[in-house]
Amino acid sequence: MTYKQTNSGYIVRLFQGEDLIASLTNFCAEHRIESGRLEGIGAVSSATIGYYDLDEKEYHFTTYDDVIYELVSMTGNVALVDGKAFLHVHASIAGQDLKVLGGHVQEMTVGVTVEVFLAVCDGSVVRELDEGIGLKLMQLPDTCPL
Repeated sequence: MTYKQTNSGYIVRLFQGEDLIASLTNFCAEHRIESGRLEGIGAVSSATIGYYDLDEKEYHFTTYDDVIYELVSMTGNVALVDGKAFLHVHASIAGQDLKVLGGHVQEMTVGVTVEVFLAVCDGSVVRELDEGIGLKLMQLPDTCPL
């Protein structure tokens, strides 16, 4: 991985073979990033993506690793879970047929390169378990009436 600091965060380039989620999580921990947003593009050799089933309160994942996939779009955020950096990432990938697959990212391995813009926010955002939903959701202090 290489990176450049900017006035709003970082530009990060991941190398072939890197574990995207682990590398970016470690980067956030090392740079003490406690809240932020990220977006990226590139190509991956493996992606485990899925969806959340609210009735079952669990994710269902599928791994795609038969070709190099274009990382058409990746977006996500950084928050804290149990005091540690945690990434929530969604992505769209396309194979050689150009059909797009997408969902919640569990794991991704860089296939060629991945370029990420990481905007750092002031302060921290914490995620805590919401028993009704079954997920660790952002705890934000301000509310808006509906």
